[in-house]
Amino acid sequence: MAMQSFRRATRCFNLYYRSSTNCHFYGLHQRTFSHVGVVGTVYNRLDCRQANFSTSSINGTRSGDSRIQKFRKVINSFVSGSKQLGKDVKLMFEIQRKLKNNAFNWDSLKTEEIIHLHQTRKDLLKSLPVVVGFFIPFLGYAVPFVAFLYPKQLLSHHYWQPHQRRKFELQDVRRRQKHHLPIVREIGRLALSYKASRRSKDLMSTSVKVVNKQHPSNEELLSMAEFFKGELLGFDHLPRYHLKKLSHVWLISPWLPKPVLRARLKHVLKSIKKEDAALKREGLENLQEEQLKAVSKH
Repeated sequence: MAMQSFRRATRCFNLYYRSSTNCHFYGLHQRTFSHVGVVGTVYNRLDCRQANFSTSSINGTRSGDSRIQKFRKVINSFVSGSKQLGKDVKLMFEIQRKLKNNAFNWDSLKTEEIIHLHQTRKDLLKSLPVVVGFFIPFLGYAVPFVAFLYPKQLLSHHYWQPHQRRKFELQDVRRRQKHHLPIVREIGRLALSYKASRRSKDLMSTSVKVVNKQHPSNEELLSMAEFFKGELLGFDHLPRYHLKKLSHVWLISPWLPKPVLRARLKHVLKSIKKEDAALKREGLENLQEEQLKAVSKH
């Protein structure tokens, strides 16, 4: 509007300038020129301020819209992950019902059912506090934002982005690899200190072979099984520092109390035995890629 008024004034001035020039009223011409120049400057400033004000308001609106979009994106991602977790939990309940109807005979379950049961239990224990906190009035909307700041610690894989999943899996592999050799060295050290029989020398030589990145045969590994049943390496006789090294490999917190740490490791061993028995019955042919990855983690 200001620019239109200024243009009209300019047109009027031009007409007046021509008439005043033809009539030779130079004094009146100079006064009018000064007045119109001042008015034009004021209108230009007003127009610039209006443009700046409208631009700042548009930028403020855009920033507000972007924040709302980010908020909606976080909530939608959390709800979507919760739905996926809910589907897996529903399937877990069906598998548990099937197991109960067969008098808790694990041989009645397929390999993929056992893997799904074990994995979903871990996912549920990990994500349940966050899901419950989401339903707290008012404060619940802040829970997803805090959880997405630490997705690996507070959320299951249902909430992860594809690049996060690859990153976290690689971190777990590197962390476990870092603690494999220390456990083997510890076994060799115990075998060296245990000189009651010739078999301890075989255990030590097998440990040295693994440390040197050589692969012992299955027969060699099976022949060492008796050492893990007695007082030397039996699970119930392992000291705390050995349990802590095992917990690193199985991604369990090593700072738990010794009874809790031993119970958690026993639970892992039972899960491995059940999965191995199912794999022995059915093989690997019917497993999907995700299930093969879950088995390989053990």
